[in-house]
Amino acid sequence: MVQMTLSTERENNQAHTQFVLNTLTVVKEASIPLTDNVYCPFPNCYALMSKDEVKKPTPTSSSTADGDTGMSRCVVCNRYFCIDCWNECIKCKNSVELAFGCYHIYCTCGYEFFYTCGVERVNKKPACRCPLWKESNILYA
Repeated sequence: MVQMTLSTERENNQAHTQFVLNTLTVVKEASIPLTDNVYCPFPNCYALMSKDEVKKPTPTSSSTADGDTGMSRCVVCNRYFCIDCWNECIKCKNSVELAFGCYHIYCTCGYEFFYTCGVERVNKKPACRCPLWKESNILYA
């Protein structure tokens, strides 16, 4: 009987903790304008942050000569990611990343667009005058 009571109490505490975390997440989502939403890109984190709270490394913590790595740090998991490497699909608002290659993006929703300007790719052809790629993004075998 005592064992069952402790187990039930533990389950109630876990449920309460999860409820509080879910409530805090909803409140935070409502307090950040959609244009300022930043999500941690790491699958086991996905923390929501505002652009203002994303931590930038200090020049003394950088390994580059000029002191600016361009990397941001997640406020939850503390891992670094490139905030400027992410863009969003105009059609579904899904986050997309340009890691390498040309500026032509295939979103998971099926929409095709150019990473640099967001213009839709029509009939397998660019509908803009943006460059198709940046040489430093191309990987050669």
